[in-house]
Amino acid sequence: MSSVLLAGLTDQETAALEVLIGMHWRDWKTVSLARSVSLSVPRQNSVARASDICVVDLFGLGMRRFKAENAPVLMDFLGGRSAILLVWGDGGGWLEQKLRLEPGQKIEWIKVPYDSMTVIAAIERVVPQTRGGKAAAGAASRTPSAPVSAAAAGEEGEVPNDGDVLPALRAAFPQLDRIPVVRLLARLLQPVGTQVVSVRGEPTLIADAQQSQLATSLPLAPLLKLLLTPEMMANVRVVTQPDVRFEDAVRRHFGRDAANAQTPLDVLAWELGASALRDVPMDRRADLSLRLLRMPDFTLLGSGDGMDVQLAAICARAPQSVSALARIFPRREDEVHRFAILSILAGLAEITQAPPVQQRAPEPQKVAPKGFFKSLLAKLF
Repeated sequence: MSSVLLAGLTDQETAALEVLIGMHWRDWKTVSLARSVSLSVPRQNSVARASDICVVDLFGLGMRRFKAENAPVLMDFLGGRSAILLVWGDGGGWLEQKLRLEPGQKIEWIKVPYDSMTVIAAIERVVPQTRGGKAAAGAASRTPSAPVSAAAAGEEGEVPNDGDVLPALRAAFPQLDRIPVVRLLARLLQPVGTQVVSVRGEPTLIADAQQSQLATSLPLAPLLKLLLTPEMMANVRVVTQPDVRFEDAVRRHFGRDAANAQTPLDVLAWELGASALRDVPMDRRADLSLRLLRMPDFTLLGSGDGMDVQLAAICARAPQSVSALARIFPRREDEVHRFAILSILAGLAEITQAPPVQQRAPEPQKVAPKGFFKSLLAKLF
């Protein structure tokens, strides 16, 4: 697993990079050091110093223009790690410098403003191949991980999760109890090994929450239609087979189509849940807190939008309560509720019983943001 230190960036740019990195390298972690008002070099704790590579905005470190005394300060901050360095305008004299690099250390320069593909390419060039470079980056690992603020590291204790999310969701949103698909998704999330879902006796889905994998005999569109039909859902049966490997069950039931049948569990769960909740008003009766385990893959989700990107970025920085998110986005409570429910039902977030870390979340933008965040949203949607 690799980790990326984000330093000297605005809250908005940090959130956008966390979303981008979380989507392309899903087993990576991000650690952020906020830009100070004084534009000074932030102090790194042990979590920040343990990061593998750095993305640094030189303006945020008070180094927009090159000065001889800044070079050793910057190199000390990097500590021999490879880095993507963001420069402004003509580069402020940095691009003409030959910095003293340690063996194996690489530096990539990016001019602001920049787009997502430029950042992805730069990261792939600097990440050591043995630590998850380009070859490993292409594989979307399903290991749960979440960005963490270096300032908040260690402040939130782990809360046990028994895998049964339905009681807490039902207490917060009683309407969910009347939606059979929600009960099915909550069942599939339980870490009990291989589960085979049959409709009228015909195996249709095979899931393993521990591997975050799912296989289906149907394309997504007809599968959604099938499971959203009340008559069909009345004939759904789920059989748990803890002693059967997921891959063996897929080959047994789907045969030669096994290789093409597999898909990430979170993607199908999100799409299925979004379809089931589309016309259902969510009246919240109780509060709950959620911790994002990994970013939704917005490149694969057909129902995700810009609001979901903002909410994911906020929840990736620290656990959040649904009521706090609703206060951040007034008059958009239904979208907040929908995001919380889908993230939990898709296994992308867990419900926490402890109060969330108090941390200021990025303010929603009333005007379309410029620069990288706008580019990311445009690319996704």
